Amino acid sequence: APSTTATEDVAYAFSPTVADTDGPDATWSFLLSHTCGGTLDPDTGAFGFTPAGPIPPTSCVLAIQVCDGGVPELCDDRTATIAITAVNATPTISTLPGTTATEDTLYTYDANVDDNDGPGATWTLRPAHTCGGSIDASGVVMFTPVGPTPPASCELVIRVCDGGVPNRCADQTATVTITAVNDAPVITTSNPLTATEDAV
Repeated sequence: APSTTATEDVAYAFSPTVADTDGPDATWSFLLSHTCGGTLDPDTGAFGFTPAGPIPPTSCVLAIQVCDGGVPELCDDRTATIAITAVNATPTISTLPGTTATEDTLYTYDANVDDNDGPGATWTLRPAHTCGGSIDASGVVMFTPVGPTPPASCELVIRVCDGGVPNRCADQTATVTITAVNDAPVITTSNPLTATEDAV
């Protein structure tokens, strides 16, 4: 009897045996009700398939037949429902951030995630992030390098987690070079507003 459980992206195998004392042969084939796909060796009956993600069906039907090649030809069937356990895939950040920013100018980066099996996407800045600013629920990073003397660069480090079981996360790191801008000088003192004849 075949195992009735399989796991997404993991190879499943079943090697049936046949008892037939008068033969003369044994030929294996799929029945029309077979829905698991995969391969079946017509000589040995060895069956294999791999439930494919990102969202496999919850189950499939293994339906095979063996015929003895006698006269008359006689056959026997074996059918089983195989429950498929889905496995949460790790998300992938599919965009690349800009690597330059300018003093006193808003920097933005709209990060996107590829994750076909979800169920969600939660964005955060990581402890190693040194650019400041914020990241919103849709993955938009914003910060403004502050003068008068900003650092030459900062580290942009973000994470997205999918909220699945188990919760899978992906990180992205980039060094952002910051261009300083020369600010106009400011005279910080005020001149006297009165003067006296014949006096400096």
